[in-house]
Amino acid sequence: QLAESWETDRANITDCGALLFDSALGTRNEAPPQGKPPRYNVCRAPGLWQTLRVRFRAPRFNTAGKKIASARFDQVFLNGTLIHEGIALPAPSRSSDFENEVKKGPIVIQHASGSIAIRNICYKHPGKQSATTDSAVEKGNDSPAMPSRLNRLTPETDPIVFRSYMRHRGNKLLKVVSVGHPQGIHYAVNLEHANLIQVWKGGFLNTTPIWQSRGMEPNSRLLDEPDPLGSVLELPTAPLLTTVDSPKAEWPDSPNTTALRFQSYRLGPSDMPTFHYRFHDMEVTDKIRPGKHYRTLRRRIEIDGSHPNPPDRLRIHLAGADAISRLSEELYSINKRSYYLSIPPQDRITLTVREFRKRKRLLAWIPPGSAPASLNYSIIW
Repeated sequence: QLAESWETDRANITDCGALLFDSALGTRNEAPPQGKPPRYNVCRAPGLWQTLRVRFRAPRFNTAGKKIASARFDQVFLNGTLIHEGIALPAPSRSSDFENEVKKGPIVIQHASGSIAIRNICYKHPGKQSATTDSAVEKGNDSPAMPSRLNRLTPETDPIVFRSYMRHRGNKLLKVVSVGHPQGIHYAVNLEHANLIQVWKGGFLNTTPIWQSRGMEPNSRLLDEPDPLGSVLELPTAPLLTTVDSPKAEWPDSPNTTALRFQSYRLGPSDMPTFHYRFHDMEVTDKIRPGKHYRTLRRRIEIDGSHPNPPDRLRIHLAGADAISRLSEELYSINKRSYYLSIPPQDRITLTVREFRKRKRLLAWIPPGSAPASLNYSIIW
């Protein structure tokens, strides 16, 4: 199913990623269709590009033309997350061009309602290669297969705060806190840079590598890094705060450790953490909370102005991408609609898009003498 299901709490057989099929041959339009909802609702927000990857196995017939194996969806990935695995189809779907099963047929996209844009359709026929699959969660990033029995860390009734190493864009980050919410919306913060590095929906963490890989060689991918289980949106790991001598100065790749230091995190009444940093001896607090319907994340950054000599030209890094465009007064599209930032107008805060080395950055400028200051925005994906 290709449907707009972004605000759906629990996906059913009519939502994005669900499978619909008849229970047997010859029952088309005679009985309600059978279906299987996706494991997780990882549908992106309206207007954002999504990815669908399907590994399908056609029905098999013997030399006499008798079916000996049903068609199967070996794996279905929506936005990088495994939502179906090993699902047998007893009969064709109702939109197929034929009622009886065949070994090969066309790829059909049926329009039901609403507007939809489709691009980059690719397919690969395995030929005579076997279509066997393993039970690992496929990440699409050359991660080796995990054991079939995964250690899943799942927030049942209360949020989970989990400190660990984490792999991010090929680099191993040493001080990361992942926060999981029972409603299926999660995020990870790089404490050394004071910034979000990824957000995701669906399952929380696969901690199997932490326990299964003890004693492996130091360069092993599985050494001690958990894997997010949901649909992950990776964000740049640039430092959250910096001061510059010139508006055209390049944004640093790593923070000045004498200026930006992680202090602690403290759990609030809802067991969600608030992160505390020191920047040039100013107190910085960072609150990240689920937004409306648990489909967005709201972030509030507060900078204390008690320092007697606050730094000039203070800037906050909000996004870095090849393309950043302003869609409305409050809404920005990041990386050609990979996700949105919603930033309402705020006193003493100036937003600007700068280009450094052919890469754009969305920055918030805090003029000298404006602290204390706060910045509120939402991440929509």
